[in-house]
Amino acid sequence: MGLRLYIAWALCLMVSLGVAGRASAQPDIRNIRPHVVLLVDTSGSMERKPNCICSTPACLECLPVCSPGNYEQNRWAVVAQALTGEFSPFECNPDTRIGGIYAGQYDEGDFLPHVQLPQEIGTYAGSQSGNGILDIYLERIKFGLMTFDAIGTLSDQPPLVPQTTFQTAPFPADSLGTKGMYSYGGNKPFSFPGALTTYMLNNGARSASAPEGGLVSVGADSTAATTATNAAIQATILGDAGLGKNPLRPFGATPTAALVDDLQFFLQNDADITQKAFDPGPGDPYYGCRGRSAVLITDGFPNGDMRGSPVNCEALGQPVGATGCPYDEVANTVSSMISSGELDNFYVIGFALDGDPAQVASVEALLNDLASVGDTDEAFFVADRADLVTALSTILNEQNRGATSRTAPVVTGLTPGLVQAEFVSGFNASFDADDPWDGILERRRIECVSGVPVPQTVEDSDRFHLVLNAQSAAPTDVQPWGSEIPVSFTGGFSRNLWTVLPSDPADVNGHLIGNGKDKLTTLSDSGIDVPNDFTANEIRNVPPGEFSRAISPEYLFGPGSIDTAQRDTVVDWIHGVAGSGREDERLGDIYHSTPAIVPPLVDDLEDRSFNDWRLGLAHQQSPDPLEDLSSDGWQLNRRPRVIYASSNDGVIHAFLADDYASGEFTIGNNLDEFACANNKAAGTELWGFIPPMFLDDLDDLLSGGSKQWFADGSVVVRDLYDVRSFSEDDGGGGVTGSPSGRTNVWRTVLFMSFRNGSNGMIALDVTNPCKPEFLWQFTDRNLGDTYGQPTAAQIFVEDKDPTPRGNSGGPIVFSPRQSRGVVILPGGQGVEDAGASPCTFASGPELPEGMETATATAITPRSDRRCWRGESSVPAALQHGRALYFIDLITGTTIRKIGESTFPAPLNGAVSVFRGDTGTVGSVAYTADADGILWRIDMSSSDPEDWDAEALHDLYYGEGYNDAEPTYFPPALTINSAGEIVILVGTGNLDVLDDASAENRVVSITEKLTFDGNGFVDQLEGRLNWEIPLDPGEQMTGALELFGGQVYFGTFKAGGGTAIDACPFGGSRIFGVRFLDDPASPGSLVPLLEDALGNPTESLDSSDIPELENTLLVGLQVAQQPVCTTTQNVTLTDPFGGTATLAMPVASSGRQFKLMAHLSGSTSVSGGLSIQILEEAIAAPEGFTVVSGMAETLE
Repeated sequence: MGLRLYIAWALCLMVSLGVAGRASAQPDIRNIRPHVVLLVDTSGSMERKPNCICSTPACLECLPVCSPGNYEQNRWAVVAQALTGEFSPFECNPDTRIGGIYAGQYDEGDFLPHVQLPQEIGTYAGSQSGNGILDIYLERIKFGLMTFDAIGTLSDQPPLVPQTTFQTAPFPADSLGTKGMYSYGGNKPFSFPGALTTYMLNNGARSASAPEGGLVSVGADSTAATTATNAAIQATILGDAGLGKNPLRPFGATPTAALVDDLQFFLQNDADITQKAFDPGPGDPYYGCRGRSAVLITDGFPNGDMRGSPVNCEALGQPVGATGCPYDEVANTVSSMISSGELDNFYVIGFALDGDPAQVASVEALLNDLASVGDTDEAFFVADRADLVTALSTILNEQNRGATSRTAPVVTGLTPGLVQAEFVSGFNASFDADDPWDGILERRRIECVSGVPVPQTVEDSDRFHLVLNAQSAAPTDVQPWGSEIPVSFTGGFSRNLWTVLPSDPADVNGHLIGNGKDKLTTLSDSGIDVPNDFTANEIRNVPPGEFSRAISPEYLFGPGSIDTAQRDTVVDWIHGVAGSGREDERLGDIYHSTPAIVPPLVDDLEDRSFNDWRLGLAHQQSPDPLEDLSSDGWQLNRRPRVIYASSNDGVIHAFLADDYASGEFTIGNNLDEFACANNKAAGTELWGFIPPMFLDDLDDLLSGGSKQWFADGSVVVRDLYDVRSFSEDDGGGGVTGSPSGRTNVWRTVLFMSFRNGSNGMIALDVTNPCKPEFLWQFTDRNLGDTYGQPTAAQIFVEDKDPTPRGNSGGPIVFSPRQSRGVVILPGGQGVEDAGASPCTFASGPELPEGMETATATAITPRSDRRCWRGESSVPAALQHGRALYFIDLITGTTIRKIGESTFPAPLNGAVSVFRGDTGTVGSVAYTADADGILWRIDMSSSDPEDWDAEALHDLYYGEGYNDAEPTYFPPALTINSAGEIVILVGTGNLDVLDDASAENRVVSITEKLTFDGNGFVDQLEGRLNWEIPLDPGEQMTGALELFGGQVYFGTFKAGGGTAIDACPFGGSRIFGVRFLDDPASPGSLVPLLEDALGNPTESLDSSDIPELENTLLVGLQVAQQPVCTTTQNVTLTDPFGGTATLAMPVASSGRQFKLMAHLSGSTSVSGGLSIQILEEAIAAPEGFTVVSGMAETLE
C-alpha cells in the first residue's frame, strides 16, 4: 500500500495554514522550535508483521520470521527504525514473556512473544544509522513522546474494578507502578447499562517513571536540554542502561481515547509546555508563538474506553464521568484541544491497516475524522518505513517553513579581467511529500557604472540553482582522478557526478585513501618521508567511479543487494533526471555549509616555489601519471574561477563562477588544460562529488520531503605543499640539504567535515578544476558528528627517540627535519553523561588556572563541569568526539591523535592555527570544547609524540557547571605589538535561537608564555583583555571578523518580549571594537562604530539600522568594494618608440570597505535576491607601505 493523501495536499495545506494565520506570515527566523508530541501505538498488534491478515484469533501466523538469512520486520521494528534509524543488517529474536526480565512485570505470561530488535540481541554485531526522524529533526523540532498504558486497572485484577476499590490503598500506588503499567493522568469513573456501582480505570499513556515506554516531555530550550530530551526519547524506544531505560515491549490494547485524554492533561499541566504565568516560575515563555502539534501513529481501531461490546458505556447517552463513559470520544477531545489553542494541529498516521475490508474502511473513516477536527484535513495511510518517514517528514516540515539562510555570503575578490560578485546561499524547506528540500545559490554582480561600483539586479542567469535545473548536457573535458585511475563518464546524464568505490562495498564508510603514499615515494627525494600506517583500518589506492546506473547496488544498499531497480531510482533522483520528481530542484538544500570561491592565482608570495607553481614553472603534479608538467605546467594564474558548494543531497558541487567565451581555454592559447570551462556560462556545474560514506544512506532521500543531513559542513579550500625538507647539521660544522628547503608539490586542496551529516571528512585536490582528484576520506571510531570545522597548516616534523621534550619516541618516520601539509580535525559532537555530572577538576592541564583580568585580578575557573561519555565511561561511548586528529595532507594517514585522556569534553568547535597562512609554518592552534573551555594545542616540538593540549581559559568562569554554550566558529588570531598571540573567540548556537536563558560571550585574550631552557612552553598564562557578555538569549551568529586590528561580529536576540511572554521577535546587533582593550582604561572596549546620533558605540541595533529589527543577521564579514577607475586617452610621444595613445587613469572610486551579511527574515528583499544582504560602510584601517626594493635607473 503506497502513501495515500486523500486530498490535494498542497492546496489544503495553504487553506489550513491560512485559517491558522500563518500562511502569509514571515517565517520566524529565531527558529522557535515547535513542540511535537509523538503518540505512538505500542499495542500488542505491533508485534505482528505489516500487510498480514490474521486467520486465527491469536494471529500467531503474522509474527515475523527471525532466522539467519530471513529476518522479517514486525510493525514495531518499522516504527522504531523510522524514528531512531535503520539497523544494518536487521536481525530479530522472538522472546517468550516468561521469567527473566518479564518476572513480575505487566506483560508476564502474555501469549504474544516479544520480538526483540537488534540492539536487544546480545550477539548482534551490526550498527544503526543516524537517519531516524529523531536524528534528522534534532535541530528543528522539540519532540515529546507518549506510548500506551494498556492496563485500565491492574495486571492481576479484572478490567472492571469498583471506584471504591480503586481508590483504596494499595490500589492507587499499584496503578502508578508496574501492575498498572505506570498510569498517567487522572483516574476516570464510569458506568454502563446494568451497573450496580460506579467503576474506575486509568489507562492511556504511561508516566515518566515507567522504565519502558515512559512519558518524555519536550524539555527546556537549551541545546543541552534538547539533545538530552531527544536522547531520552530514543532510549525510551530502544533502551539505554545508562539512562535507566529498558527497550520498549509492545503489549495489550489500543486505548486511543485515553491516550488523547492524557495528552490534553499533559498540555494543561506539564511545566515544559504550559503558558508561563509568572517569573520566576514554570511554563513556556514562547507559548503564544510556538507551534504545538501531536502526531498519532496507530495500526488499529481504538478500544479500551468501555465503548462497544461487552460494556457499552455509550448506551447511557454518551455522558462522560460517573454516569457514562470514562473518556470522551477521541474526536471531541481533539476538537477541544484545537479550539482552546492547546494544540495547533493533530496529525494522524494509520500504519499497516489490514484485515477485513469493512473494518479497515471503518478505521480509516475514524482516523480521517480525527485528522479533520485536528485541523489537518485527512489522515496519512502508510504501509512501510519509507512511507512512514515520508509522512512524518511532511508533517514536520510543515512546522517551520520558509526560505532562509544559516550561511555567510561569499565574495569573489578582485581578479583582473573578471567581474566581482557576491554569492548568497540558503535553502527552502519542503512543504509536502512530493517537494524535496532545495537549495539557493545566487550571484549578485558588481559592475562599474559612471565610475561607481553598482550592484546589478539578480537575473535567472545568476541563480545557479536554476541554471543547474536547465543544464541539459554534462560538460566535456572533465576527468576526475583517484589512485592514478580516471573516471570515464559514459553519457546519458546532464551532470558529471562521481564518487569513490572501494573494492568491498562494505568499506564505503571506512578510512579510504588514494595513492598519496605512492606520490611521495616515487619522487626519489631522500628528504621526504612517508608516514607509517596509523591503524589497520586504512584502505589505500581506492579508485573513483562514475555515479551512474552502472554502480553496483551493494554500494547503496549493502553487500549482497541485487536491487538494480531501486539503484536506478536513487541514481536518477540524485541526478534529477526527468520523471524523478527532482528535475526542477536539482540543488539540495545548503543549510550550514558556506561555499568557497577558488580564483586564479594572480598574486605572488614571498616564496619562490609557490610563485613557480602558480605560473606552471615547477612543483606541479598531475593526477594523470602520463601527463608531464615539468616543462609545460598548468597556468594556474589563468585557471577558471570556481565556487564550490556542498548540499544536503550528498553532493559537493563545482560551479563556474563566471562566463567564459569559446576561445578562452584552447590549445591555441596554451590553456587547454582548462578546456572544461571553455564556452561555458556562469552557473555551469562542472562536476559533483559524492563522498563514499554517503552512498549507503542516499536512499533515505527518496522519502519525499524528508530532511536529511549529508554534506552540511562549510567548504574549506587551502593552497598547501605536500612536504618540504630542510637542512640539518652534518656533524662537522656544515649542513646537508638546501638551506631554503626543498618543496615537492603544491596543491589547492578542498576539505570539509560534515557536521550532522556524518562522523568523517573528505579531501580533494582541486588545483585544476577540470581534473579534480580524490585524496582521502577520513573517519575514526571516536569521531562524533563532525560539527567542528577542520583547518590545515604546514607543520615541522622530525622523529627522535627520546623526543625533544624527553618523552619516549615512537617509530622514526620523519627524518630529517621537514614541514608537511597537515589537516587538523576536531572530534565533533559527544554524549553527555548526565547521570554522572558534574565532574570535578581539581588541577592539571584540564583546569585553566593561569588567567587574570586586565586589571591583574586572578580568574578562578570552574572546577565542576559536565561529564561526557568516552571509551572508559559506563556505559561507554565510542563516538565521543573527545579527540583532535592531525592528518597528513597527501597520504591521508593520521600523524597524531590527542584523545580522551586529554580532553574531558567533546571538541565540537572549529580550530585555528597560528600561523596558518599559505607557505608559513604553524606551531600552535586553538579550539574550544563543548564546555566552553579554550584549549591551546602545542605543536612546537618537531616530534608529533610531543604535541599536546592545555586549557587556556574558561569562558564560563563564575557560572554553573552546565551553563556553557557551544562555539562552532573558529577563533580569530592575531598578535599585539609585543608579538604575543591574541585569541578572540565567542559562543553561540545558530540553531537554537529561542533559548532565552542562554548565556553567550565574546572575549579577547592575550597569551602569556614562559619558556624553559629548550625553548618549549613551561608555563601557560593569559590576560583577559576584554569580555563582552551578551544579553540573556543573545547568540553570536557568525565567525569573528578580524580586520586591521578591528573586530566585527553579529548577534541575534529573541527580544522585545518579557520573561513571561518572549514572543516578540527581537532583532540583531552589529558589534565593532578594537581587538585589544583601551590602554587608558584596562579591560574597557574601544568602540569603532557610530550610532544614529553620531556617538561612538561598540554596537548598533535596530534604532541605528532599522533593517536589524525582526531579522536574523548571519555571517557578518568585511568586504572591499571594487575599485572603479575612470580613464582618459592621452597621446604620448616617446623619442625611442614613437607616438602612442594610452588610457590614463584620471579618477578612481577609491578604496572602500563595507560590512555585509545575510539578513534572513527580512520583509524587504531587493535586487532580485532570495535572501536580503545587509551592507554598511566602514572606515578603512590605517595602512602603511613597505619598500621591498629600489628600481634601477637608466641614462
